[in-house]
Amino acid sequence: MKVLLEVEAQTLAEGREWTRQRLEERLQAQADQIGALCPQSGLVLKYVRMREFSLMTCVGTVKVRAAYGFSSVMQRWLSPAREVLVVVDGALWLWSLIEDRFSGTTQTLDFYHGSQRLWELAHYLYPHDAAAARAFVEPLLHQLRHGESSRVITRLEQILPKPSLQDHPAHDDRADPQLERQIQYFLNHRDHLDYQAVAERGAPIGSGAVESQCSQFQDRFKRTGQFWTRPGLRNLLALGVMIQNNTFAYLWN
Repeated sequence: MKVLLEVEAQTLAEGREWTRQRLEERLQAQADQIGALCPQSGLVLKYVRMREFSLMTCVGTVKVRAAYGFSSVMQRWLSPAREVLVVVDGALWLWSLIEDRFSGTTQTLDFYHGSQRLWELAHYLYPHDAAAARAFVEPLLHQLRHGESSRVITRLEQILPKPSLQDHPAHDDRADPQLERQIQYFLNHRDHLDYQAVAERGAPIGSGAVESQCSQFQDRFKRTGQFWTRPGLRNLLALGVMIQNNTFAYLWN
C-alpha cells in the first residue's frame, strides 16, 4: 500500500508539471499575439517593455512574459489587452462611465436586458392582446440576436411616425412620450446591438454570469465583521476558484 501511494503521488506530480508546462506554453503564445494597447482606451501604450508575470493556477505557478507600457490616458503603467469588450445593461450612469474610462472598446448592450425592454414595448403597444404582443416581439428578438439589428431599428423607427399602428384598435400612439422614450432607448444603442458578431468571437452577450460570480464572491467575503488581509483574501479567492472549477481535489494530491 505504501508503494502504491508513493507511485500515485509521483505520477500525479508529473502530471501536474506536464499540465503546468503546457499551460505556460499556451499562455505565452497568447501573450505574444497581444498588441501593446491600453485595455481601457484602446490606444497604443508608450515606453513598451517586456515584463514577467507570475500567475497562480491549480497546477502551480505559471510565468508569462508580456508587454508592459504607459497609458497616457490613465497616467499609469498597464499590461496590454488584445481586445476589450464591455457588456453592460442600459443604466445611464454605466454608459457615462464607459465613455469616460473605456472609450475605443467594443461596447455591447446586455442582450437579455434589451430583450426585456422589447417585451415591455410589445406589452405597451398591445396591453390587452398577448398574442399580438408575441407576434410583434418574437421576429424582432430573432433579428436582434442573429445580426439583423438594423432591421429592428428600422421597424422601431416606423412606429415613431405612427403610420402603421395609428389606426390599430389596440393602441393609439399619438403624442405618446412614453412610447417615444421606449423606442428611443434602442435608437440610442443602435451601435451596441451586434450580438452575432460578438458571439462569434467567443465573447458573452450578457453580463449576468459576471454579475452572479461577483455577487457570490462578495457574499462570501463581505459579511458583517469580516476583514481580510491582501494575502489572506488572495489565498481564499484561489480556493474559491478551485471549487468553482472542480479542481479542489488536486490541492490534496
